[in-house]
Amino acid sequence: DRLAGLTVRDGGRVVDVGPLERGHAVRVLARSAGERLVAQELTAAGVVADLCDGLPLALRIAASALDRDARTPIADLVAEMRADGALAALAVHDDPHARLDVSFGYSYDALGEVERRVFRRLATAGELSAPLVAMTAELAPDAARSALRRLADAHLVVKRAGDRFAVPGLLREYARALDLPESQLRRMRHADTDAA
Repeated sequence: DRLAGLTVRDGGRVVDVGPLERGHAVRVLARSAGERLVAQELTAAGVVADLCDGLPLALRIAASALDRDARTPIADLVAEMRADGALAALAVHDDPHARLDVSFGYSYDALGEVERRVFRRLATAGELSAPLVAMTAELAPDAARSALRRLADAHLVVKRAGDRFAVPGLLREYARALDLPESQLRRMRHADTDAA
């Protein structure tokens, strides 16, 4: 949602805060989790920033996890994010406003059916050119390009060099969960509620 009505009607400006570059993302971790901790494990902090896809909410959740137990090395969080998946490792069970899956769900729910299909197919396929997205999603090339543009505007896909598109890691994990059978999703939600 680009808030076009607000900008046209009321003269507002959209300030686009996309993913942070690695250096800035590490600084966010340092400010939140502690300068000393991050300085001691700068390489691991960079990996956390990468696994968070530079997303400010993901970085804040990671910093909060590190801040809760200052004795836990950042490398342990990296290992957990790699083993369990970053989305699972960054799960916040007691606050739906600080949950990545809930945040992603708002964006996904606002999509039309064509955009949802393109998002899910691209998430499973990896990085594809626009013509391959059209073929994979069984769409006309113009429809695929339009869907990709809307997905990029919603920060659900990134455009790469050579007219190629990809879904970032955390969103890929989210998309994989969307393709699970409903019964398995219910069990996961139930287990998540029990853990809270």
